[in-house]
Amino acid sequence: MHGQELYFYEQSGVIYYVGFEEPTSEDLEIMSQWLKVPVVQFFFEGPAQYKDSLEKRLNELGVLIGIGDLLRVAIRTSRELSHYEVVYKEYRKSGVIDTLQLTDHLTAIFSELFPIVEKPKMGFVVEIGEKIEVKKTLTSKPVEFKYKERVFSVTIREQRLLLTEGFYDFFGRTIYVDRDMNIDEAVFFVEGAQMVYKYKEGFAIYKDGKLSFPNGPTFYVDEPFDVVGETIIQKLATVKIDGMQVTIPILVRYDQYLLLANGTITPLDLSWAMKVCGPILDWSFNGLKLYVLDISFYVKAIDLKTRKIIWEKRFPRAWGVGSSKEQVYIGVDSKIITLDENGQFLSSQDCYDFGVWKEGIITLKSSQEGYVVRSHIGSAVLRDGKSILYIDEPRLFENVIKVRFFDWGAVVVTQTGCWVVEK
Repeated sequence: MHGQELYFYEQSGVIYYVGFEEPTSEDLEIMSQWLKVPVVQFFFEGPAQYKDSLEKRLNELGVLIGIGDLLRVAIRTSRELSHYEVVYKEYRKSGVIDTLQLTDHLTAIFSELFPIVEKPKMGFVVEIGEKIEVKKTLTSKPVEFKYKERVFSVTIREQRLLLTEGFYDFFGRTIYVDRDMNIDEAVFFVEGAQMVYKYKEGFAIYKDGKLSFPNGPTFYVDEPFDVVGETIIQKLATVKIDGMQVTIPILVRYDQYLLLANGTITPLDLSWAMKVCGPILDWSFNGLKLYVLDISFYVKAIDLKTRKIIWEKRFPRAWGVGSSKEQVYIGVDSKIITLDENGQFLSSQDCYDFGVWKEGIITLKSSQEGYVVRSHIGSAVLRDGKSILYIDEPRLFENVIKVRFFDWGAVVVTQTGCWVVEK
């Protein structure tokens, strides 16, 4: 076994001894005690969940399972009642009983069938791992085989865990651990956080009215819109349009640009402002191009480098816009219309809502499937407090309140804290 030579003693289908040497007088004494214990051949017919429990009850009564006189147990169950039949030698008994009492009732029958035998306490335990070890110890059988759980070192974002082999859920994905692993996972959880922002090589945490920087100061502020470098960006921006100072909510930050709710683009330093459309319903960034859908149902393509409108088209009853590679997607009524980057029609399909990520289009057919939060780095589908986040791969999160996308990734806000997902 595993390249190691072992001595076995077996009788009537029961192994009574395992060792690296022939049994000693002490070993023989242990074996002789176990040889006094009755052995039955257990034949079971019925629901599988009862077999193990009945074998355990037999073992507790001092009966070993091997090749001996046939003990047949047949069970048929309904919701509340069970029919059983027990056959052993000349003994035969059957009946109907409440299902909840079945196991105890059969145990009572076993007690009638087998004389009370004081089961030996000592036996042999064979531990099987990379090597085999045999110990004389307290056991419930003459010989018990145990497989040692293999323990592996799993390092996640500099945190080392010792885990046994098996499936584990890390950051919305399932991983099978069967070796020492270093999971370079761009996902982690910040307990109690209300929002998380990228700051240099670390993250700034917003919680209970305080914004805390890694190894740095803490500020008492309203929840920011974003943090860029040393700058805290609030949710409102004040810009000059047509000679007037106006304060407008920020919709999104893209690279060094801010897109404002009234249809204005401005750089982070607010040194200029360009009104490109009316109040915005939806938007999409793709490289140096910005696609906006405004309240008048106009879709416009804007070159961020030249600050010029490349093309514009009106889609009555439009509700969403997205882009991927060289295509633009417009949600109109119960359809999604696909255009090329020049605004020319390519195709259409039925659609309730849609999202875009690196693998292409995500389409929802009805409200029962949830709704989509779109961004320039991916999308999220939210439904009943759950969210599937599509950035590098699909990841499932639960107890979700909202999802915020940034240039560097996304923050999934839950009831107990924030999942941070870097792209």
